[in-house]
Amino acid sequence: MLSGELIGLRTRVTEDVEILHAELYDDVAIRVRTDTRPWVPLPPGPASPFWVPGLGVDPPDAHAGHAGVAVFSVVELATGELGSASTWCGCSAATGSGCADCTGCSLRPLATTTR
Repeated sequence: MLSGELIGLRTRVTEDVEILHAELYDDVAIRVRTDTRPWVPLPPGPASPFWVPGLGVDPPDAHAGHAGVAVFSVVELATGELGSASTWCGCSAATGSGCADCTGCSLRPLATTTR
């Protein structure tokens, strides 16, 4: 785990996928405002956009959308609460150099309203 004073980045676990899927995907109003792809009903698990290859039994195309992307779960160190969805940098794998403008973080709705 990478950690700072308040938060840490750790490997995503199955329980994270269930929480993120329920709060960020199953809430259609949030999903259609945060993603350009059309919303379709999906079960949590390997079909979820928050699934990371290697968490369990992966479908044949599970690695297709994750090429060049490193996905982590962000947690608040004091409570262990999952605070955000993922961190990624798509250009570093493609070009060999990282850049700040393609690094992102998706906040959970509950994480943004409780502070």
